[in-house]
Amino acid sequence: MCLKYEIFGGLEIDPRSGYGITDLVRLFLIISKGPAGRTVIMRELGVGEATAKTIIKFLSGKGLIEQGTRGICPSKKGLDVFSICSSFSDMKEIHIPEFSDKPAVALVVRGAAGSVRSGIEQRDEGVKFGAKIVTLVKKSGGLSLAGIHDYQLPYKNVIDGVLDTKENDTVIISSADSKPDAERGAIAAGLKTISERHHP
Repeated sequence: MCLKYEIFGGLEIDPRSGYGITDLVRLFLIISKGPAGRTVIMRELGVGEATAKTIIKFLSGKGLIEQGTRGICPSKKGLDVFSICSSFSDMKEIHIPEFSDKPAVALVVRGAAGSVRSGIEQRDEGVKFGAKIVTLVKKSGGLSLAGIHDYQLPYKNVIDGVLDTKENDTVIISSADSKPDAERGAIAAGLKTISERHHP
């Protein structure tokens, strides 16, 4: 049975395929910056050649990507289907020993602070990928833990020095055993945040 994702136009992915919606989102974040070849896709997504080929074949068959001389890029249909990803800023690797000694990334979800309640929903999505998640919101010019106001983050200066955040943004920090898994966890938590905004 295929898993159906309504926020992506009812896109259906076979759970036996070896990849998931987080991998497709991560791929679109990559190719939205410029064409990418299979080697780059394998390295950035942390998947093998067979899985990379399967992803490309799936997206091509749906008309979501185009193949060029320098690699694949989004088609117009692909940009429409994955337009929701425009809410994500660049995902950046971040080093915060106070948070975790494992690989970590930070993802900014634009204008989504109002969709975050306690941060538990985002944490639970990250757990599915073995990721530790902390969700922050930017309110009144400062970052605070979701659901907790006036909390001084011990690593706030690190975050402010790396991320470009604006009022009402959500910041998801994700850490896991590998950078790809940390990215999957961050994207899963980000998608949960966006879905809450569209379906409160």
